Amino acid sequence: MENGDLQNYLDKHKQSPDETRQLDWFRAMARALAHVHDHHVIAADVAAQNFLLSADLGVKLSDFNQSTVLLLDVDGETANDYGYSIYTDIGQLDSVVYIAATGLNCEFNLFKNLPYEHTHAVRPKREDLPSTKDIWVGPIIERCWAKGSFRNTQELLDV
Repeated sequence: MENGDLQNYLDKHKQSPDETRQLDWFRAMARALAHVHDHHVIAADVAAQNFLLSADLGVKLSDFNQSTVLLLDVDGETANDYGYSIYTDIGQLDSVVYIAATGLNCEFNLFKNLPYEHTHAVRPKREDLPSTKDIWVGPIIERCWAKGSFRNTQELLDV
């Protein structure tokens, strides 16, 4: 993609784009993740460097290296063998939203303070995430970081 990945784009431009562009990105990112979830896939690595920007700054999700395809009879709300679920994907997505809205780093680290050999993801505690006070999409980010506030990605899109 002509403009590389979202993380490098934001680092290079040192200024968050206007709220209209951000909202376009957020909706496109949520639609992409909803599409993935609708196909019984847990992305597991939703990060700013995994969203690519086209010449017109359209955003596309990439890198499914860590993703998991769930059996059709398995509910996406259920974690896979490594602790990933639609809830961890949504939490990671809103870390990307935080980065795009603020230009600041935000890590939704599923392995923080766990032993190196630990292979089961654990949602970060709220106190390990940055404040969303005074961020125009802060209330939505907060809901995404609270497990179960959205039952699925489609509910997030409907906000």
